[in-house]
Amino acid sequence: MTPCISFNESSVFSFLSKKWAFDFSSKTRITAPNQINTPELKHPPGYVDRSFPATAVRDSDPHLMRQRSWNIALGPFRQVPMNLFIMWISGSSISIFPLMSVIMLFLRPLQALLSAQATFNLIEGSQATIQCFVYVLGNLVILALAMYKCHTMGLLPTYASDWLSFIEPRQAAEWSVGGFVV
Repeated sequence: MTPCISFNESSVFSFLSKKWAFDFSSKTRITAPNQINTPELKHPPGYVDRSFPATAVRDSDPHLMRQRSWNIALGPFRQVPMNLFIMWISGSSISIFPLMSVIMLFLRPLQALLSAQATFNLIEGSQATIQCFVYVLGNLVILALAMYKCHTMGLLPTYASDWLSFIEPRQAAEWSVGGFVV
């Protein structure tokens, strides 16, 4: 049986001895991206040679600036549903996950309130004072949620027995237990 492809020793040796090389002296180089001289290379669809000042036009639109300012101001209120969900998921036991969620509930709005001046510099327009008030109010609502979570976990000293050692803790008047008797 004869092989389909035959190799002799000299052709294999000549193939292995060739080196890769690039010819940088050719005249077909492109000098600039917008100066293509070859007819087979065309610009892709949608390509435009001039640049657009898109950011300058966008930032100067008063409607967009007002909308952006309200987005910044309402940011804390958009976090309230997520924080309520995390409060519900973490439960009322005292363990590492609920404590971390309570700490984060306190830290995020406090950091936002401490860096409020930088945020207020971004808010512009005729309604800037109202927007700043809404921003602060939203962060205070999140702080109130954190305080409520601390209260439900029993971390806040809300009874007299928490402060005075000679007063007995409050006793529960009734106990109820749910379930079915099988």
